[in-house]
Amino acid sequence: MEIRGDGDSKIFVCGCGYREKLSAFNKRRDSEKSGLDKRDVSKFLNHQDTGANINSGMADAFAKLNLKNK
Repeated sequence: MEIRGDGDSKIFVCGCGYREKLSAFNKRRDSEKSGLDKRDVSKFLNHQDTGANINSGMADAFAKLNLKNK
């Protein structure tokens, strides 16, 4: 994507043919804010790193497999 134009007439243009005015993009982005702050994102990422979301049943099954190359 690239930005073309000057001033209020700036638009985003994609190689696939998609176009959107910069003002429409900013309005859409403001209305779609997730409400998360940096602390929430950091907390989520740290939780992901602990491995708390791993399906232990599947992990146990893979641990029992003997996949040595012969």
